[in-house]
Amino acid sequence: RQMCIRDRFRASGMISDLTNAFGQSRRTNRETPLATELPKGVRHPSVPQGCLLKVETELYGLVSGPSWLRASLSLDLQEAGDIKNHYDRCVYTLPSADGKSSSGQVLLDVDDFIEGGDQRHRKVMDKFYAKYKCGKAVDLVAAGEEGTLFAGRRISQDRKFNIEVTMNHYV
Repeated sequence: RQMCIRDRFRASGMISDLTNAFGQSRRTNRETPLATELPKGVRHPSVPQGCLLKVETELYGLVSGPSWLRASLSLDLQEAGDIKNHYDRCVYTLPSADGKSSSGQVLLDVDDFIEGGDQRHRKVMDKFYAKYKCGKAVDLVAAGEEGTLFAGRRISQDRKFNIEVTMNHYV
């Protein structure tokens, strides 16, 4: 999907994943609120034991969690100018300033991203990453031959921007 990073932009691809992804989602719009207790053995000084906590966003473990996160991220990408691909709903494309080509692409896989593009794309993504905190953010060219894992595949990119995808770590 993202091999066009090399062909179109001659730019380094970026792979990142969100930290506490579901906690960064937009507030839930449930009519009937959910509540939970702290897990057994977990204590917090401002939460009395047995106290119920109101859930303000969808959580990991709820069936609605991944789709709510995707909706949150999708809305922010589209508000930044990216267009959701009609054939692959995981791919977002930022049109070029003149509208004749593209400035970059993002592939979203739940809380993981692979993206790349020109300087216009980079500015949009820098704002996006300022809002959403990532635990991992890897510049593929800087990572060298080792690359990084994305959705079960090791992806690397050389200094000529060629991309290699392998699953060798499984064999």
